[in-house]
Amino acid sequence: MEWLVTYEIAKDPEIYGDEKKRREYIRQKREGLGTKIKEISNPERKPLFTMMPPFDCRVIFHQEAEARRMNPWNFPKEGRVLHFHSEKNLDLYQNLIKIAYFPKLAFQMRSLVLPLTRIAWKIQSLRHL
Repeated sequence: MEWLVTYEIAKDPEIYGDEKKRREYIRQKREGLGTKIKEISNPERKPLFTMMPPFDCRVIFHQEAEARRMNPWNFPKEGRVLHFHSEKNLDLYQNLIKIAYFPKLAFQMRSLVLPLTRIAWKIQSLRHL
């Protein structure tokens, strides 16, 4: 895929052993990564996500019991298959996230939990500088 943008960050043990070198190295690599990210929004390149709505989706589980357990949202179910229809990309994404990751209560509290998680990740990443 010639249109895919990547940026290599080598792990050099000599640099990571020295705190001052490590901070400077990480700063430089973040700047380089930022430059590469800006290239992604080139409208002449192919999109990463080419499917267009509406979506008719089926999520197939290995066992029927697993399909029941992962469906607190009461999507239509036939055996081990959950089925839903989405008119927008965002609806498709949210429904897949609901099925794959979130219990009902956690999904309803996501607007509170996700910012707190980001803060925790940011604090954790500062420890590595």
